[in-house]
Formats: sequence, structure tokens, C-alpha cells
Amino acid sequence: MFSDIKEFGGMDNCNPPASIDKKRFQEMSGCEIMNHGAVRRAIGCRIFSAGSGRHSIHSDGANLFFRSGTGLYRMDGAVPVLLDSQFQLAGGRTTYYTHFDRTYYSDNLHSGVVQAGAARSWGLEPPPLPTVANALGDLLPGRYHVGVTYLRADGQESGTSGLAACDSTGGVRISVVPSADTGVSQIGVYVTSAGGDVPYLQALLPNQAWTGIIGNGLGTGRPLDTNLCSKPSPCSIIAEYHGRLYLPSGPTLFFTRSGNQYELVGPLDKHFLPFRDEVTNVMPVEDGIWITTLTSNMFLFGSDPHEGPGFQVRSKQQWGGIRNSGRVVDADSIFSRVPLQGKVAIWNSPFGICMGGAGGYFKNITGDYYKPFRSMNGMSFVRVEQSLDQYVFGMLASDIGFSMVDPADALSVSTDNVP
Repeated sequence: MFSDIKEFGGMDNCNPPASIDKKRFQEMSGCEIMNHGAVRRAIGCRIFSAGSGRHSIHSDGANLFFRSGTGLYRMDGAVPVLLDSQFQLAGGRTTYYTHFDRTYYSDNLHSGVVQAGAARSWGLEPPPLPTVANALGDLLPGRYHVGVTYLRADGQESGTSGLAACDSTGGVRISVVPSADTGVSQIGVYVTSAGGDVPYLQALLPNQAWTGIIGNGLGTGRPLDTNLCSKPSPCSIIAEYHGRLYLPSGPTLFFTRSGNQYELVGPLDKHFLPFRDEVTNVMPVEDGIWITTLTSNMFLFGSDPHEGPGFQVRSKQQWGGIRNSGRVVDADSIFSRVPLQGKVAIWNSPFGICMGGAGGYFKNITGDYYKPFRSMNGMSFVRVEQSLDQYVFGMLASDIGFSMVDPADALSVSTDNVP
């Protein structure tokens, strides 16, 4: 933990089982609800590194990351090491996803990847359209289309900004500009045949300004398959399902290309799902994705938005989910009379802690005895503590305080005896 442990609040809204002394229960500032319904005082934590303004903590199993101010830091022992100082907001809640040797992060305004102990851009910004013109050469007369990409040293390739057209009588003069991204090592130049539709790789150039003529020896190379693709935009959540990352921002759920191409988003007219209001949690299970928004939750059944019939809505409730309260856990860690297998989504809502399983199975776990305060913002994590599987959640203190005060226009004000 990075600061003094804070006591949990809001216990007046938690009704204990009959076996628990009510007065003792209400005196608790933090509690744990057991599988059999009993309640006990929450176990505290020791301070690992004290500091103010630290938030958005994440571990990839070997490293500990956190946000402070406009920077992303990694703990080296007990010493913070700055990785990325380009964040726009000091308090922007940051989400993470670790995939093998890479940790992706974003705070909905700025994003990046930590790899090999350093931060870099998440995906590559496509180059601008190349400048093309007719030139001398031995090519067949006709219309040619030219596309340009940027490449990292590991072979990762950007999308394009489109294809530039040139009516040529024998050659095509092409001008390209370098990328400002320090990770880019090469520029790829793709050209179609005369009147063709598919550009093929014709040259791999150093990452620097270049002007040249392609006037003969037009080969086939490899076809361009990233036309009009882009890098992922900053997002509020990162969730992986069947080889794609799902990245919500506001009411729109973007997703990356299939095949674990986590740093490339296809043409935007085919790679997003719109919702009625802001997406607050994205929780993949075995055969679909549980989605919550500010006002509803739903189960999207299917393996991929572009395979077969795509996603189908199997279950939907007008309950909503508290932002950032969602987690995915093993089914055998959830107490339920219905036998479940695989992964299970669990999240916090104003009507109770909810659970969603495969096939659209849904249950409000605590609605009969515990309903949280209404809150827009929350947090959660899952841990095993003394053989007890725990789902730990919290809500923004200012939201809780607001929910305890009636708005002024709801009060009945008497004018009797007013001087």
C-alpha cells in the first residue's frame, strides 16, 4: 500500500444477519462479509511505502507500478522510478493490462506500454499521405496507388492514412516524411500495379525523409493489410477476450484487431460497439462479455464481433454498475447454489453486489442484506486472505457524502415564524 490505511465507511447501509450483534456491527469501520453471511472486522495492512497523491497501483507479478502527479512510476525496491511523464492530469485514474512481457496502461487521455523496463507508445501513429507525382520509367501507363507505414525494430507495423493516387505514364515519384516516434526504425512503401486495388511492399526505408522514383522492377512483395488502421485510442478500461483488447471510452467500446494484434485497431467503421451511456465495466467470461454502463448491465454472448452472428445480448437488467468495480474470478470461489464453472464476473451496483456467469447467468448476491450507497466511482480487487476468497471494493468518499444529504429542492421548507 502507498499511504496510510483508510477506514471503510458507509456501514449504516449494511444489514447484519440476525446472529450478529447490531450495535457491535455498526461500530465497525470496515467489515468482511463471509460466504455464510457472517460479518467480521476487516484485516488491516502494513504500509509498504508512504506517500501522498499516489494512486492506480498495479502489479505484473514482478514489478509494481503506480501513478503520482503526471507520471507513471515503477517501484525499484522502495524507490520510485519515473517511466512516463506525459500524462495530462495528476489524478487521472489509470487502468492496466499485462500480457507476457508488456504492460499496457491508459487514463482515458494518455496511454502507453511498459516493455523491457521502459515506457513507449502504445501502437504507432500512421504516416501522413505520401506526396506522389508522375515520373519517367518503364512501368505500364495507368493509375497507381501508394501507401506508407511505419515499422518498429521488432516488426510491428502501423496503419496508413489511406492511399495516394497517381496517374503515371511510366514511373511514380514518392516523397515520405519520418516518424517522430523514437521506436520507429523503418518506413514501408507499398504500390499497386497499374489499375490494381492491392498495394504490395516495394521498399523498406530508414526512418528519415526520402524522395525517390519507382520506375521499373515493380515486384509483388507482401500485400498491405493495415490500410486505414490506427493505434488504440486512450481508454478507461482494458480487457482481453479471444485475442482482442476491448477498450471503452465514454459510451463507445473499441476493440483491437484479432489475432492478438493489441496495438492496432482496424478501420473504425468496423471496430467499435456503441452503447446508450458510459461503459463502466468490461468483464469477459468463458463464452461472452459482461458489460455494465451507468444505467444497465448486459451479457454479450459470442466469441467475436466479426465471427458468425457476432455478439448477441442474452441477459440485460436496468441496474447499472459502479465504475471500476468489476472483476473476473474463478467460479469455485463464489458461493452459489447454482453450479458454475470457468470464469465469473462480479461487480458492485446500487442494488447489491452482482454476479454474471457463462451463458448469461445472473444473480444479485447481496441484494437481500446489503446494498451499497449510490456512487458513480469505485474501485475493487480480489485476493485470498487466510483461506478466504475476498472481493474488496470501495466507493469515492465524496459520492458517499453526497448520497447522505438530500438535495435542497427535495426539502420541505416551512415559512412559519420566519422573522
